[in-house]
Amino acid sequence: MTRSVATVGLRTAFKDVVRTLQARRVSALPVVDGSGRVAGVVSEAENRARRQRPGRGHGAGRRA
Repeated sequence: MTRSVATVGLRTAFKDVVRTLQARRVSALPVVDGSGRVAGVVSEAENRARRQRPGRGHGAGRRA
């Protein structure tokens, strides 16, 4: 079990989410709010889906 869990914030740019996923070699990250409470999860599957959408590059659209 991991003691230092990597997280991303609600306003973290998607490109930074992808970098964190790759750097930590994980397939998903918890998304936390300003209080440190888990607000959701972002996954590698979302990254793949985002790449398949025409006209949507990394960093475009909603933030995780």
